[in-house]
Amino acid sequence: MEVLKWQMDTKTPTELVDYIIKVGIDKATKPLFKLMLLGIFGGAFIALGGAGNIISSSTLVKKLIQDLQKFLGAAVFPVGTYF
Repeated sequence: MEVLKWQMDTKTPTELVDYIIKVGIDKATKPLFKLMLLGIFGGAFIALGGAGNIISSSTLVKKLIQDLQKFLGAAVFPVGTYF
């Protein structure tokens, strides 16, 4: 039986710290307009997730399916953050 060996692109702790510092510098040197635009889009996508939560959970109004209503609302909300 052949043993599958997973090869991962792992980093040493020193490489990881260097990478995190590089990413932080890249974020800190972005233009202000781009940061503001990304912030607005991020907020809009979270709002879409919240609206989807309200819409999907408000359509199930029967008392018998209240748990399903909560589950469906909780399942739809993260979709906004995936975008």
